[in-house]
Amino acid sequence: MKLIQVPISGLISVSTSGANVAEAMKVTDPARTNRLKVIEGALTVEYQLNAVILYYFFGASHEKRDTFESIVL
Repeated sequence: MKLIQVPISGLISVSTSGANVAEAMKVTDPARTNRLKVIEGALTVEYQLNAVILYYFFGASHEKRDTFESIVL
């Protein structure tokens, strides 16, 4: 799979003696990785909740199942 390139922003405290931007970005890499894992985990929970709600109201098949999913969920 091709990895995408996106701009990354952040705040770096700079003193009068200077700052190493590359080193500062390396420090924030674990936080960015953790953020990605949290977002993916939340999306997984959301998907599972949608499936449970959909099954609760409409069972395995129902003519309005797709409409409910697209409008409500």
